[in-house]
Amino acid sequence: MADKDNENKALLEPFLSVTKNSGEVIQLHPNKNNTVQPVALMRLGLFVPTLKSTARGKSGAMASTDATKELKNLTLVKAEGYEKITITGARLDMDNDFKTWAGIIQSFSRYPTKGDTVTLPFIDFVKMCGIPSA
Repeated sequence: MADKDNENKALLEPFLSVTKNSGEVIQLHPNKNNTVQPVALMRLGLFVPTLKSTARGKSGAMASTDATKELKNLTLVKAEGYEKITITGARLDMDNDFKTWAGIIQSFSRYPTKGDTVTLPFIDFVKMCGIPSA
């Protein structure tokens, strides 16, 4: 029974948030109207939207970010035993990449997940990304 309790606590851990001012632990409850965003991942420098019209957007410079700390609790990371995770690529552009990221977030909030996987019709994903259909 103690093993099951520990397993349940581990599952709830990503949905716990500590208030900065009081230190109070709050449990977050995702549902069809509210989602729990991967805040740590969204705060990575790679996921800061850059407009193509700016000098930074036009440069096409590659950004590299160490995401080990933020991703250490993912099932895949634990199973494969990754020790260092680096995300490298061009910064997001508002026209395409950020819309796709928003579509991914919406997919996980609107469709049931099995582990860390979500399955949905491709056309629904395209619509959530704001891509007009013919």
